[in-house]
Amino acid sequence: MRTILDSTWLTFVFPLFLFVFLALGVIYSRRFYHRHKRVWKPVGIENGLLGIFAILISFTMVVSGNFDRERADYIHGEAEELSLIFRTSKLYDDTLRRRVHQYLKDFLRVQLSKKTPSTRECAQLIDSIEAIDRTLDLFLLDYRQRNATAEADIKNLIPLLTKASSKYYLLLYSFMERTPVPMMVTLILLSFTMAFLVGFMNSFQETPNNVIPVIFFITTVLMITGIRDLDNPSRGLITPRYEELEDIQKLIKNSR
Repeated sequence: MRTILDSTWLTFVFPLFLFVFLALGVIYSRRFYHRHKRVWKPVGIENGLLGIFAILISFTMVVSGNFDRERADYIHGEAEELSLIFRTSKLYDDTLRRRVHQYLKDFLRVQLSKKTPSTRECAQLIDSIEAIDRTLDLFLLDYRQRNATAEADIKNLIPLLTKASSKYYLLLYSFMERTPVPMMVTLILLSFTMAFLVGFMNSFQETPNNVIPVIFFITTVLMITGIRDLDNPSRGLITPRYEELEDIQKLIKNSR
């Protein structure tokens, strides 16, 4: 089911099905009510159903929006940690400074190669970062044995590296956090049900107005598309901004 929800074709099929259910509501009212001159009277629950739909779609939008906000916070926090490492490295001797700069270059190269990773790509990126960390750890152990006076610098450097890595891991895990499938399925099915209800109810107005179904259609399509986009940045248009990390990458490349 997750594959279907993430598929590109759903972006185009959903509006089509929503329009079909709007039309079905109109057709149903004409065939079973207007044709037989039957009168439909509201029972009072219709507005409640539309209210439940509005609450659910708003709640889901907030949840998806929080995921996007968390990603922005993680990127900002990571940029601060990497910037601090870069500034601190200026106090190291040439050998350690160059190795730290190389680590930062490799770290950012891996991260910026996949800015909106899928779940499978997140696992691959974690493996890549762990490999880079292991390589640096081996260097630091060897470097400390050859330079006893650098032990204080290394003890200060390791917590900084750990904080930066942790921020990136949190970012990757946020890409794997998704709105629960049952909630998304419920939201989509409820959208179709409400479309049928709007089409049905509108046909009983003294002067049926197409503006109401059109507004409902456009609003629902935009909201569902926005939720799916925020929920899955690897397939969507709303993606995290990496300008801070790209600036740090340029700064390190231009440093000596």
